[in-house]
Amino acid sequence: MSGSLRSQHGQPCSTLTVDKEKIMSGEIASESRISIGQRMPDGTIYAGNSPETGEAMYTTPEDARMNKSWWMRGSDPLTFTFNQARKYAAKLVAHGHDDWRVPTRAELRVLFENKAAIGGFNNIPLNRRHLNNYRSSDERKGWAGWILNFREDHSRPLYDYKNNGYALRCVRGFG
Repeated sequence: MSGSLRSQHGQPCSTLTVDKEKIMSGEIASESRISIGQRMPDGTIYAGNSPETGEAMYTTPEDARMNKSWWMRGSDPLTFTFNQARKYAAKLVAHGHDDWRVPTRAELRVLFENKAAIGGFNNIPLNRRHLNNYRSSDERKGWAGWILNFREDHSRPLYDYKNNGYALRCVRGFG
């Protein structure tokens, strides 16, 4: 499995036939076909293939949530700086897995392209549109991180200071 999903005729599709030998610890029930947006028995969502590895990629059913603390005065509990996002993902234990990570810029694009099927992404009014921007793990020139706006229906990646807060959706894959 590599690249985007294709039918036997080379057309894009949203269903993947999984090699049963690759199924790990009952993540996928006895069916050999799963669709993008399908909830797995462990509660994760199949998001498509990672462009980085060509392997199946899973996400959480909702965005990362952060408890508001005294030191976060004025910041939104749904947003993460670049470093906060990395730390959060590294420590996340969810749906029986501890191998979560911040998606790469290419993986974030897969989440964007499949956002309707996956569901649960922010759709905040324009006066707070920064909450519709999602973090990637990719850096630009050391001072900035790549982000992608999920509301404005454009897939042009943007970059901004690492210290600005943006939404986060963690991913994992077959390791």
